[in-house]
Amino acid sequence: MKNSPLLTVVLGLSVMLFASNPVYAYLDPGTGSMIVQAIIGMVVAVSVSLGIFRKRVKTFLKRLFKPGSEHNNNPSPHGD
Repeated sequence: MKNSPLLTVVLGLSVMLFASNPVYAYLDPGTGSMIVQAIIGMVVAVSVSLGIFRKRVKTFLKRLFKPGSEHNNNPSPHGD
């Protein structure tokens, strides 16, 4: 049976999470604000990407289902 990459990642992360030892480290306020900025940046990047993708799909579907689009591409043989 082949393992999927997602299964491998989930298994690896769960092993790292449950088999880790406590680390006694100091995180100063600058580190916390950097983490918050990174999370906000990721959320903004994902939302902009999804917005662009949604706009492209919407434009494509409008062109595909535009009423009368089959008549605009094929001129009448009578010259109307």
